Amino acid sequence: MPIELLQHITYGRQSIGYRNILPAYDLANLVDCYQIVPSVDRTSIAMNDGIPTLVFLKNEKGIVHFTNDTETIAIQGAWFCGQPLKRTSITLADPGDYMLVVRFKPIAFRCFEREQAIHLRLNPVCSIKALFGADAMQLLEQMHGMQHVRLKLPCIERFLRRYWAVYCKTNKFLEEAVAYIQGVEGNVGINAVAEKLGVNIKWLERSFNDHLGLRPKEFARMQRVLGVYNQLKATPSRLLDAALACGFYDENHLIKEFKTYFGVSPSKYFKEKNSV
Repeated sequence: MPIELLQHITYGRQSIGYRNILPAYDLANLVDCYQIVPSVDRTSIAMNDGIPTLVFLKNEKGIVHFTNDTETIAIQGAWFCGQPLKRTSITLADPGDYMLVVRFKPIAFRCFEREQAIHLRLNPVCSIKALFGADAMQLLEQMHGMQHVRLKLPCIERFLRRYWAVYCKTNKFLEEAVAYIQGVEGNVGINAVAEKLGVNIKWLERSFNDHLGLRPKEFARMQRVLGVYNQLKATPSRLLDAALACGFYDENHLIKEFKTYFGVSPSKYFKEKNSV
């Protein structure tokens, strides 16, 4: 997901051009919401927040490229992500003027078949064709040429019912843990999360790993880095101030974590971004 859009998608900071649509009642255990977001027409840092997410380009025959230190992956029409994206850029070719984002509930990862779940654990981003083969390409073909998103949603929901809905059962404690960690932008210890929810720390670790494919510490880490990005973008300040506000030990700790996901220091990233 382009970092410019992820802050809106993750925290619901809606602006002009962003719109949320609730799923059908029978998919409420699986899908949190659908979001219509403006496309990004240039290369951007790609990042995700650990929540299973499926993204459709308006142009289902459009191509998106994900590039990291070792390879470039080209994906047509739609992609799925959930595992951490690190040092990765995204370039959209002819995407159309919006993207349709399917934001799943935390339990969605576990609803995959075993082979699909393994594939997702090994590949932070992948095409829906890699997961569902010819059925996924048929879905994209059905959606192609439909200009209004309201016409596309029934096609997507039929697809979701076929592959996911029957397996999904809610996990309220996990949802509360995810919401709490996101709400404080990762600035909390995992022991404190378990204590607040009244659950065993081992249960919390196991639930995050089984449902999201992540340790809760890694999930919180992603939220902290997003929090730093949001703060520095909104109100440029000294790195030490941002570090302490977002739960890092010091400036060096912030820089190290930021580089893990963005590939460069915060100062270099925002300098290059502002010069574009």
